Amino acid sequence: MVIDKEHEIEELLASEKIEQAQELAVRWTQEEDENPQAWNELAYVSQFLGNWVAAQQAIARATDLAPNDLGYLFEKGVIEYKLQNFDAASDSFKDCVQKSMEFDSDYYLDAAKIAMGQALFACGQYHSAAMAIAGVDLEAATWVEGRMTARELGQNIEHRKKLAFR
Repeated sequence: MVIDKEHEIEELLASEKIEQAQELAVRWTQEEDENPQAWNELAYVSQFLGNWVAAQQAIARATDLAPNDLGYLFEKGVIEYKLQNFDAASDSFKDCVQKSMEFDSDYYLDAAKIAMGQALFACGQYHSAAMAIAGVDLEAATWVEGRMTARELGQNIEHRKKLAFR
């Protein structure tokens, strides 16, 4: 049932039937309030609509229900970043990094480190941002605000540090 609803929402979004996708996602959360995937899909659809506050509320519910899901933690960080809640974004990406290491999973690890660095950079915490990406492959990338590699973020950090000492 989960895959069918998720697939149907994806098809509606691909067909640019965003309002119908939203209706289905809302209905799914009402029918299966304890299903984190339903809440994640509602967050995803809300992002399409540009309703970042609704996305934030939905992904918060998903992470409450599935606190160890790396995808949900990463998405929570992205949404917080889009809302310019950079401290909250950094915390969510940090949780994703820590759980990735705990579960010995590389899937989100470098992307979450770079994203955490971006959030820290946005807060003006340049040293912490540099520490976040230490050891990350320079060509590894994340997509919080377009594509950003560890190399590019490192260059941005160095540029800011140089400006601070002028």
